[in-house]
Amino acid sequence: MAKENNNTALKATPIGMIPKDWTVARIDSILKIKYGKDQKSIATENGKYPILGTGGEMGRTDSFLYDKPSVLIGRKGTIDKPRYMDAPFWTVDTLFYTEIDTKKIFPKWLYYRFTAINWKFYNEASGVPSLSAATISAIQIPIPPIPQQTKIAQLLSTWDESIETLETLIKRKERNKKALMQQLLTGKKRFKEFKSEKWKSILIKDLGKVVSGGTPDTNKEEFFNGKILWCTPTEITKLKGKKYINETERTITELGLKNSSANILPPKSLIVCTRATVGDCAINSVEMSTNQGFKSIIPNEKIEIEFLYYSFLPMKNILLRLANGSTFLEVSKTDFENIALKIPVSIKEQQKIASVISAADEEIQSLKTQLEHCKQQKKGLMQVLLTGKKRIKN
Repeated sequence: MAKENNNTALKATPIGMIPKDWTVARIDSILKIKYGKDQKSIATENGKYPILGTGGEMGRTDSFLYDKPSVLIGRKGTIDKPRYMDAPFWTVDTLFYTEIDTKKIFPKWLYYRFTAINWKFYNEASGVPSLSAATISAIQIPIPPIPQQTKIAQLLSTWDESIETLETLIKRKERNKKALMQQLLTGKKRFKEFKSEKWKSILIKDLGKVVSGGTPDTNKEEFFNGKILWCTPTEITKLKGKKYINETERTITELGLKNSSANILPPKSLIVCTRATVGDCAINSVEMSTNQGFKSIIPNEKIEIEFLYYSFLPMKNILLRLANGSTFLEVSKTDFENIALKIPVSIKEQQKIASVISAADEEIQSLKTQLEHCKQQKKGLMQVLLTGKKRIKN
């Protein structure tokens, strides 16, 4: 297996220090930048080849514009996400493709080199981001000998394969979790020890106290610089699917309240966005107050908090249908309180359902943590390999 080698003699160049056996070249000396073409006349419903734009695949065709390894870069729109293609393709006119001089450049290495360029720095438009062929052509990059290019590309490709494997696994686990929730939260799938237990339709207002959020008078000093945490819909969005919100996720500007114009929520209440990002929700793990974008539930003895949380996750569309307003959409407290949930009467069954879904959640979060770690390791490796700070030897 290839190994990294830190012992590299360097030389000064116009773009910085690089290994002595590397060169510096303008991009137009190693490739030709080619324009995409309109796809309307060649698009077919089930074509062999992809039609690509800056946002990804736009359709299919039985014709191809180019059939050799190429690095694609956005001309308009998404300019900072290069793409590598080693199979025939068609690109539209918002996406450049490249004809690479393979005597000088290993195509996959060039892809990784392009992903390391800050393309937004070269943006030429104040509105929709844009790049010109002339701008790309004039950029100078450090180029190792082809054997080194090949080794770098092969090593980074193994990281890409690991990342892709994790991403595929996460998607599969998320599909499985969604199917599991649909079965368990509707009673279609029951645990044998609870099959004799009843389910009942209960209104939200009968499952606990519903609390509307509110914003304190910002002109009154006595409200602020206290210990009560303050939550806005933005803080729920930051959780990215995590179940609990704690002291590390809250609005930065008003870090704490002494008093609150809204009721203070005890730990393990369900915080539900009923304005802005309608339907997003979380459980607070510490005492907290919220702004007017929320209706929160302080649960009573009839409902287990994590079961309530999972019951709300599929309800975004229901809440959106209940939302009204001319300036912004909002779900009223009355409408919110009168939503009916079908739940197991047995708290133990609720707990069992929540624990099974939670286990699936934890597995997905663990995989996402692995994925992020893998991406960071690859990013760090790219930084040293593509600059020659580390070398690979057999």
